[in-house]
Amino acid sequence: MRRSLPILALLLALPAGGGAWARDAALPNRYSAAGLDGPLVQIRNPVDGRFWSFWAYRSGAEYDLAISLQREDGSWSEPSFLGEADSLSQVQPAAAVDDDGNVYLAFAVRESGQILMSTLRRGSESWSIPAPFIREPGRHSAPALQIVGRRLIVAYRWGSAVGITVLPLFGADTPSGIQDGPDSLPLPGTPGEGIQRER
Repeated sequence: MRRSLPILALLLALPAGGGAWARDAALPNRYSAAGLDGPLVQIRNPVDGRFWSFWAYRSGAEYDLAISLQREDGSWSEPSFLGEADSLSQVQPAAAVDDDGNVYLAFAVRESGQILMSTLRRGSESWSIPAPFIREPGRHSAPALQIVGRRLIVAYRWGSAVGITVLPLFGADTPSGIQDGPDSLPLPGTPGEGIQRER
């Protein structure tokens, strides 16, 4: 249990996105910094040097998760949305990108208390269908992502505790006993491996 404290402290000290913030990247289209939208999370892809932006976009009575990519000329793409017009609020995005250029995105759904994961493989044009990956029952929120070696570490609030889930990256060898899931799952391997809790 004590061995997880340094990793937990590192994850909780990160910005909400769990990735590198882009302090010099301009704001993406349709992002409102005036308090209507949720905080902006930006990460830089090490393969092409471009930035990704993610935020909870206020759309009427709900929040949809907005995703925008910086073009090569420095301008931003029009955002695409996860959860558009589904009567649910997708909030608290956290993102990470691995050395191969694969992008990992986690976010909370306010009404259900679930954390969902969506991924974009390098070279792909579309994000995977968001899917839950946490096994513990209860409400979860505030995900934070960090890549350590060939693993994706996901920390999140779980009631008054903090949960940690370790997932393999795309292309990483999975430990024995973990089987690849169907293609519709956002990450290879059985989710929930290595869960630890801290109070």
